[in-house]
Amino acid sequence: MGIQKDCYCTTKLDQKSGQMFNLTVLPNDAHSPKGTTEAVIPVNKNRKDVNKYGGFSGLQYVIVAIEGKKKRGKKTKLVKKISGVPLHLKAASLDEKIKYIEEKENLTDVKIIKDSIPVNQMIEMDGGEYLLTSPIEFVNGRQLVLNEKQCALIADIYNAIYKQDCDNLDDVLMIQLYIELINKMKALYPAYQSIAEKFESMTEDYVAVSKEEKADIIKQMLIIMHRGPRNGKIQYADFNVGDRIGRKNKMSLDLERVTFVSQSPTGIYTKKYKL
Repeated sequence: MGIQKDCYCTTKLDQKSGQMFNLTVLPNDAHSPKGTTEAVIPVNKNRKDVNKYGGFSGLQYVIVAIEGKKKRGKKTKLVKKISGVPLHLKAASLDEKIKYIEEKENLTDVKIIKDSIPVNQMIEMDGGEYLLTSPIEFVNGRQLVLNEKQCALIADIYNAIYKQDCDNLDDVLMIQLYIELINKMKALYPAYQSIAEKFESMTEDYVAVSKEEKADIIKQMLIIMHRGPRNGKIQYADFNVGDRIGRKNKMSLDLERVTFVSQSPTGIYTKKYKL
């Protein structure tokens, strides 16, 4: 009997609830560092002008899929995308939700074609697998699979990092693993192509850094390629890739590119559909 290599990974689906926004009161335009307040919610009904009085930010959203019409010159284009309704409007009427979306997205004739999409909804897009975490952000949904030899080396690397003693790690093996991880990133993580190219362009720099840095860089690459919300951080003087590497936020998700994936709790059964 052969070895079963399939690994089913699922993530608990959730709905936004509880705190609706950040409770810290932000200053108005006159007292904001950039001259424009970051507040989007008034303090109360008597101080509705956030530019004048300040207010709250950090709105929490319910994820929805919408379609609407966008005017471009003399032509009108049908737009289908992921959007959001603020949590404080979750129980509002359909008309109120649509009015909010039309103003926010600059669309007309908006229809909500899928309401209350759960957080961590699995989607496929441009050959990659992702988990929706907000209307404008997604995280990697593909679990990295490595062979036995690679896993043994990674165990040695993590053990050395824990003991703060990397002297016995093999430079050549770590360089080989670095290249293998880049190739995996290029082949299986389409949203990370620019990151993979940056790592590839820094291969000579990787060869030159200390064993301690090599080990930590490998650890951060694994964090980036692991399924879930964590981001990598590599900011050495001689090897600087950046902070929050792999984060995909402030994205506009076109439904033409998105396939939704419904999974059973075990991950064995899946159903794919488009909106």
